[in-house]
Amino acid sequence: VLMTYHGHTFKFVDVQTGELYQSITMKSDVHYIVFQPDDHNSDVRNNILSSPEYLEAKREERFMEQYYQHHGYPWLARYGRPAPVLNMWPANYLGQTHTVETSHSYWICDEPDNAEKCHPSDQKLSLDLTVASYAGMNGPRVFVLPELMSEAECDHILRLGSGVVKESMVGQGGGGFKSSSRTSSTGWLGRRQSPILETLQRRFGDMLGLDESRLTERDLAEQLQVVRYEHGQQYNPHHDFSDSSGNSYGQRFLTLLLYVVVPDEGGHTSFPKAFGGRGVRIKPPKRGGAVLFYSMLPDGNGDDLSLHAGEVVERNKKYDNDESLNNGNEKWVCNLWIWDPDRQH
Repeated sequence: VLMTYHGHTFKFVDVQTGELYQSITMKSDVHYIVFQPDDHNSDVRNNILSSPEYLEAKREERFMEQYYQHHGYPWLARYGRPAPVLNMWPANYLGQTHTVETSHSYWICDEPDNAEKCHPSDQKLSLDLTVASYAGMNGPRVFVLPELMSEAECDHILRLGSGVVKESMVGQGGGGFKSSSRTSSTGWLGRRQSPILETLQRRFGDMLGLDESRLTERDLAEQLQVVRYEHGQQYNPHHDFSDSSGNSYGQRFLTLLLYVVVPDEGGHTSFPKAFGGRGVRIKPPKRGGAVLFYSMLPDGNGDDLSLHAGEVVERNKKYDNDESLNNGNEKWVCNLWIWDPDRQH
């Protein structure tokens, strides 16, 4: 991946002769470039111009140009990927609220082996998703879910997460690397790791309008990522969407960001491109709340406006001598990433 800008010129030089082979100057309205074959050998040139690979590249080039001309923003997903098939909650105006009923009730104490005491099965929940940034040119689709988890469920994640977190990496899978853009600690929790995590995944499925049985690594979901930010730590603006390797069309469709510990100062999730570039900063008022946002547009393109950051956790001096995990100077969150159409296709 190369960072570039309008007017940036790349020069390609023959390594044997040192002669300039070709130069390309980047333009803000051009997002895909096909190199033309050399004129030195007409037979080779003609073979290239008629090859399936070249013709497909030119089709992609035309698509990129036409998409930008029509929409005013570039196509950022894999070429040819279809519209998403998973549920996407409407976000038509600020404050729009969807209420979802779920039978997967709260755990009221962190004793996963004592469901009779800690998990009343007869208490259905009615939970809200409220629009904090709405669709269209003003910003990404962002919702706040204020009471998605109970105190006991947060305690459970905190207890398990404290045993698995280590220095954060940037990137996915084996391609991850350390970066000053992301200063935190991360770890992973599987849904089958405890009855409480299993209940949470089932509740998440209801809230997202998805079949909870598909929220597994082999289908729609990654494992639950636990992230710890200490005071002064942050994650610079970035996108969550990224297509899978190979020829599949799967990519991250949504992020459900769970606030397990809410810091007193800072620690917001910000969307700098929301509301026409004015931005929006979101932090649930108490632990157990969540932020949901979609990384994909309804046509299958990645949503550039979903650019977001984990803002710096600021120091609250009254907690300087408190060594507990939930001491006001830390932020603990979890990321649940859902892929469309799934992680395999």
